[in-house]
Amino acid sequence: MGKIYTALGLMSGTSMDGVDASIIKTDGNRKYYVILDRYFKYPKYIHKNLISLRDKIKNFKDLRKYKKQIKKVEEEITVFHAKSVNKILKIKNIKIDFLGFHGQTIYHNAKKKLLDK
Repeated sequence: MGKIYTALGLMSGTSMDGVDASIIKTDGNRKYYVILDRYFKYPKYIHKNLISLRDKIKNFKDLRKYKKQIKKVEEEITVFHAKSVNKILKIKNIKIDFLGFHGQTIYHNAKKKLLDK
């Protein structure tokens, strides 16, 4: 049997309402054990700021136009994710080998294959 790793993963989806977090143990191939699953709801101001930003961005040029607002929201969700990790580690005092955080999609254009997180 190969080495077993402990991974903590964070995901916020298109609903932009919060963060799903999981800790798993895995050999990276076939073995997989769930240690913890938790949901952390965004405060109203983060949810509102994400939705407002998403609704303003209609094309790639808007990413430049709203650069300052994007930076602000990016900081808000990054801090929220970090706080969520700290809460999880208080619940489960466990050594984490890997941490995964995919970011938050605010603009997507499948036709042009453009995506900004």
